[in-house]
Amino acid sequence: MKEGSNKKGKAVKRRNDVSKVLNAKDCFGDKSCIAIDTDHLSQDWARPLSELWQYKSTNFDAEMVFNEFCSETSPHCSICSLFTPQQYKGLEVDSNCSENRPTFTSRSQNIPCSSLVLMPEAVFMASLTNPIIDRVDCVINIDPDGCSRLLVCEDCKVCVHASCYGVTNPPTDLWRCQRCIIQNISAECCLCCLRGGALKPTTDGRWAHVICALVVRDVHFENVSTREPVNISAITLARLKLKCIFCRQLVHHCGRFSGACIQCNSGKCRLAFHVTCGIAAGVKFEVCDWPELIRITCTKHTAKKQIKDEKLSDLIVGQRVICRHKNCRYYHSTVSKKITKTFYSVDFEDGAVCDDLLPEDVESRDCLRNGPPAINEQISVKWTDEIGRAHV
Repeated sequence: MKEGSNKKGKAVKRRNDVSKVLNAKDCFGDKSCIAIDTDHLSQDWARPLSELWQYKSTNFDAEMVFNEFCSETSPHCSICSLFTPQQYKGLEVDSNCSENRPTFTSRSQNIPCSSLVLMPEAVFMASLTNPIIDRVDCVINIDPDGCSRLLVCEDCKVCVHASCYGVTNPPTDLWRCQRCIIQNISAECCLCCLRGGALKPTTDGRWAHVICALVVRDVHFENVSTREPVNISAITLARLKLKCIFCRQLVHHCGRFSGACIQCNSGKCRLAFHVTCGIAAGVKFEVCDWPELIRITCTKHTAKKQIKDEKLSDLIVGQRVICRHKNCRYYHSTVSKKITKTFYSVDFEDGAVCDDLLPEDVESRDCLRNGPPAINEQISVKWTDEIGRAHV
C-alpha cells in the first residue's frame, strides 16, 4: 500500500511540472525568482531583443518597433520570414522606446501591396496528428504567381500575408490581427520566450506565434483555413523537457524552462532551441521535400553539411505523388515522364551557394566533353550577365 501511494504522489507532481513548463506566465510570473545571465544579454543576437523577453514587463511599444522593423525587410510577412536570415543588428529597442518611437500614421512605403508566399500550404496542414495531407491545393488569397496581399495591423504593426494568417476576406481599409481585435496587449506566445510577431489564440485560452505552431510538430491548427485555434494539447513531456541552448542561461527560474523546443535535423545533432530564439540566433530553416517539409539546421552546421545526398525511392510513370511547384507550394501530381540530369554544387567567392548549376554553365571547362571538375577546383561560371568565380 505504501509503495502504491508513493507512485500516485509522483504522478501528480509530474503533471504539475508539465503544466508549469508550458505556461510562460507561471514561469515568468514571479520576477523575484528569476536569475538573469547578463553575458547572454550582451550577445549580438540577443541585444536587439532585450525588451522583448517574456520575463520582463509587457512593453507594447517595443513590440511595435520590432514588428515595424521586420515588416520593412523582404519577404515582409512575419510568418514567411522564417525562411530568410534575420538581421536584427539594426534594430534599436530600449525601455524608453515609447518616447523615441517614430509615429506611423499610415502604412510604411517600404512595404509592397503583395509579395511571394514562401510558406507552403502543406506546412499548415501537416502535424504528427495529421501526417497525411489530402488537399494541398486548396489555398486562399494567393494569385497564380504565388503572391498574396500583405496586411499590416493598425495597432501592433505586425505584417502578414493574408494567406499565411488565414484572413479569408481581407478588408479594403484598416486591418487588425486577432490579438489587437480584442485589445490583448499582454498576449504572449506559450511556445517560446519572446514577444512580437504574429499571434493566434490557442484552444486553452492562451496565444501562440504562427511560426512556432508551424515548426513544432506536436502542434496543429484546428481550422487550417483560418489558422486558428492552435491546439497544443499533444505536446509531449519529452519535448517539454528540452532546454533551449540559446536562452536557458538567459532566463532561469527555479530549474524550469518555458515553451516547447525544436531540434536540429543535421545528422545526429539534437541541439534544442525555441523557434524564435533560433531565428534570432541564426538557425537556418528551409523548405524541404515531403514528408519533412521544414529542415532545421543549427548554427554549428554549415549550409554545405546540412543537405547531404539522400536516397530517394525510384519513381514510376503514372505514379501519384506530392511534389513542390516553383512557387514553393505542394500539389498532388502524376508522373508523366522521367528525365535524368546532372547538376553541380558550387560555392561562390561572395559566400553564395548554388546546388543546381548545369555543366554547360561552367565557362572555364568543357564539362560535357571532359567530365566534371575536381572537388574544390576553382572554376569560372556563367552567372546572369557576367562571369563569376566559384569552386566546386
